[in-house]
Amino acid sequence: MTADGLPVELVIQTSSGVLEGRFAPREAVTILATQGPQATAAARRLARSDPERAGAYAEVLGAIGRELRTQADQAEHPATLRSVLRDLVAILDALTS
Repeated sequence: MTADGLPVELVIQTSSGVLEGRFAPREAVTILATQGPQATAAARRLARSDPERAGAYAEVLGAIGRELRTQADQAEHPATLRSVLRDLVAILDALTS
């Protein structure tokens, strides 16, 4: 794992933790608020230095994002899940730019 990969992997773990029930969406928002800016910057660097790994991370985040979107569409109060999705999209965009 590269230093640029670590913040992105932490975001993957956090967001997948919402899907697995390890984190409530509110907990994930709090965690992502601290990890998100670092992960976005790291994702940009990773896209330049290791496009193959960036692509793999983008695929994983895309799959997680699709699942979270489905949950948000079915949730009674989807705002928190949508906030998690916004953070994922920012990192996904950085990985693919």
